[in-house]
Order: sequence, then structure tokens, then C-alpha cells
Amino acid sequence: MFPQFQRVTTLSVMIVLVALFTWIYAREHQQRIRLWLIGWMAIMVHFAGNVLWSFHRIPDGVAVWLASATLIFAACPFFLSVCRAPATPRGRALFWGGLFSPSILYWTCLAMGWRQPWLYRAMLLLLMGAGVCLALSHRKHSTAAMAGWLLVAILPGVWSVYQASGKPIYSMDFILFASFAVTGCCYWQHYARCSPGVCLTSASLVAWGLVFPVAAVCGYFHAGIPGDHVVWDLPKYFVAFGMIVTLFENQTELLQIEARDRRLAEETARSANEAKSIFLASMSHEIRTPMNGVIGMTDLVLDTQLTQEQREDLNLVKTSAESLLLVINDILDFAKIEAGKMQLEQIGFDLFETVGELMRIMSFRAHQKGLELICDMRGDVPQEVVGDPVRLRQVLVNLLGNAIKFTDRGEVEMTVERLPHSPAGPVLHFSVRDTGIGIPEEKQSVAVNGGPQALALVRERLGQPNSFRLILLDCQMPEMDGFETAERLHGMPDMAAPVVMLRSAGSTADTAPHRKGAIAASLNKPVRQ
Repeated sequence: MFPQFQRVTTLSVMIVLVALFTWIYAREHQQRIRLWLIGWMAIMVHFAGNVLWSFHRIPDGVAVWLASATLIFAACPFFLSVCRAPATPRGRALFWGGLFSPSILYWTCLAMGWRQPWLYRAMLLLLMGAGVCLALSHRKHSTAAMAGWLLVAILPGVWSVYQASGKPIYSMDFILFASFAVTGCCYWQHYARCSPGVCLTSASLVAWGLVFPVAAVCGYFHAGIPGDHVVWDLPKYFVAFGMIVTLFENQTELLQIEARDRRLAEETARSANEAKSIFLASMSHEIRTPMNGVIGMTDLVLDTQLTQEQREDLNLVKTSAESLLLVINDILDFAKIEAGKMQLEQIGFDLFETVGELMRIMSFRAHQKGLELICDMRGDVPQEVVGDPVRLRQVLVNLLGNAIKFTDRGEVEMTVERLPHSPAGPVLHFSVRDTGIGIPEEKQSVAVNGGPQALALVRERLGQPNSFRLILLDCQMPEMDGFETAERLHGMPDMAAPVVMLRSAGSTADTAPHRKGAIAASLNKPVRQ
């Protein structure tokens, strides 16, 4: 019962191995793993045939044919997984027609007991010719090296042809040896690295091929090693283990390549970001210096005797220069933030004085619009605080400026209060409230920012009491400019509100709609009260 138990155990191990490769293929879905899985399934059939024969479930002839035919079926996918020669139509014809088919036919004739030496010699010559042609079509070595390899491969083949008349089984050993040994060499050439998985698999495939001639020699000299001894199956297990290690090495290599590419991409992005930040900072400094000169010289000219028109023009120049200087300062701050060099100062300052000075500056703009500017400083707010007064002033100017800009009547209130129970010490909360109309919550996603949306809003409001008293249009709106919008508004029968066009100073935009009566007046931006 011992031989049957050994064969069942070997088959069980092979079933586990096939299940493992099935799981790997289900995860990776690689063509090479699929071919390996097919090869190991053929080996599993090989061991299954031995088990069935040992329990007398299949005839002796079928068992004999399965013994070597399944090995040929296994060697083919192993070879195809690492050799690209059969990828072309000519290569496929040579492989399947000149190598695989004659090998199966040779063993079939041998298993059936045919005794025609000329048939065996013809099939062996066809096999060697197809092998030489396939090797020459995919050679990667020099002519001398290729000639040496072909000589090493052909000499045993010539000896097999000579022995085909008396010992045709030797030729089958040669076919199996060549199948696995050549696959081992191709495996090494395919991966081209000296790693444990590649070395173990290549060497084990060559050892697997050497099993057949060595077993024949041992049988010739009556060495006494049984043909079904486990020692002959060891190369198979080493090949399977080497393939799994190779997959692990491939995955590790891919992860290393991805990590290296990610590091290169991060370094490139960091370098580009630093270069951009340096450029923005340099340009901001370079532009700010002459801009301060423009503002200073404008102030000096404003102190001289000027006509009313000249003073208005110079005030416009000064206002524009100051606006541009604010933009430049924002760009410089943005560059510092991106470069990670933005640092908030932690210095002591008088909060009441800072807020009071800010309110005095903003009160002029609020007074121009007839608004009341209120500062509600709660009683528990400390006067001396620690922080960055420059950044605080910058944030509050933006908040109050936007509130004043979008409020037509009423008031703008800034509240300063102390947050309770802060573990980091006293923390102040600044909030700005205004009485402007704002944007309804349901309309915030469709705020008017172009001509088509403006027309849709006008059509919706027409017919309502006091729908529009005045329409302000910007000549440079997206999708539809202000002039086209004005023409379409002018064509509406119920449209009676005057249209005022806002243009940039010195704009040469077409004023033909103005002459047609679509536009009541034109103003240069920025508009001053």
C-alpha cells in the first residue's frame, strides 16, 4: 500500500500548488501566471494518472501515454511564458507544427509500440530543424555564441537519431531534456537578473530536464533508484517555489520603481514650486520698488497747483497704483505660503489702538457710501495681546472692505469677543456683519457672472413693480460681453431702465450700441462717488 500512499500524497501536494497558482492568477491576471497555471495543471494530471493507474482505474497504455505526454504539455506553457519567439505567426507555426506536434506524435507512436525507425528519425529531424529555425529567429547572442549553443543542443539530437532504430526511448528522453533545459535558459535570459527566485527556477528547470537522461543512465547501469522515487520529483517542487519567489521579487521591484518614480515626481514638483515661489517673490520685490516711487511722486505732484481735471487724473493714478501694490503684496504673501516660509509673528501690541486705527481708515469709505461703521469691543477683551498685528490688519481690511463694498445702506459692524475656556490661553473671535442684501442661499450657486445669466435674471424680474431702476453692465463679461447684452436688453419691450456701461480707463471697445440708444451712459472703472 506504500506506493499508492506516496502517489496520493504527491498528488495532494500538487493540488495545493495548483490552487495556490490559481489564487495568484485571480489576483494578478497576468498572462505569464496563466501559462504557469496551465503547466502545473498538466503536471497535476500527470500525477493523477499515476494514482489512477496504481489503483487499476485506467489501462496500462493510457497510463504510459499520460506519463510523458503530460510533461510535454507542461513544458509548452512554461516555455511560452519566457520566450517571445513563438509570438510571431512564423514562430507560432514553427513551435506548434514543428516542435509540439511531432513531440506528442513521437511519444504516441512509441507508446503504441510502432517499430518504424524511419518514422522516428523523420520526426526527430523535424524537431531539430524547427528548433534551430526558432532559435535563429530570436537570437540574442553573437554568431559565435549562437553556433556554440546550437552545437551543444544538436549533438545529443544526432546521437538520438542514430539510436532511434534500437532505443527510441532515448530520443524521448532527449526531447524532454531539451524542453525543460531550454526553458530554464530562456527563463534566465528573460529576467536577466541574478536574484534567488530567477536562479532557483532556472537551475531547477535544467535539473528537471536532466532527470530523464540521468534516469536512463541509472537504469542502464542498474543503479537501483526506482523510477517513481521522490528524488526525481524534487526539481518540480523547486521550480514551483522559484516561480513564487520570482513573483514576489517582481512585485517588490515594481513597488521600488513606483516609490522611486514618486520620489522623482515629488522632487520635481518641489523644485518647480520653489522656482515659482522664488520667481514670484523676486518679481514682487522688483515691481514694488518702482511702484512705491510712482505713489511717492504722485503725492508730490498732488501737493502742487493743479487743475481740477489734472487732480482727478492723478488721484486715479494714485488709487490704481495703491490697488496694484495691494495685489503685489498679496502675491508675495501667497508665494511665502506656498514656499512654507509664511511665519506669523508673536509680538505684543495694543489691540485697541490697532483696531481703532483700522476703523478710522475704513470709516472714510463707509462715510462715502453713507454707511455707519460700528466696532463692538466686548468688555472681557484684553487691551494688550500677543500676535501678528500686520496679518490681523490685512484680514480685517479684506472683511470690512467687502462688507462696505456690497452694502448700499444701513451699517457694517465688527464684533470682537473672547472665546471661553480656550486651553491655549485667551483667543479672540472677530466677526463682521452688514445690512447688505447679500445673495439668497438658493441663488448662491447661480450668481450672475455673465451676459446669459444677466438676461435670464432680467426676464424673470420684468413685469414686477419697480423691477429695475438702473442696470450696470461690465463690457468684459464672459460668454457674452456687455455690449451684446445691452443690445438684447434694448430689444425687450418692457425694458425701460437705463443701461450704464462700465469700461476700463482708456478702453477702445466698440461704442456703436451707445449711438443706437441701447446704452444711456459709459463710465470708466473704478467708479468714484
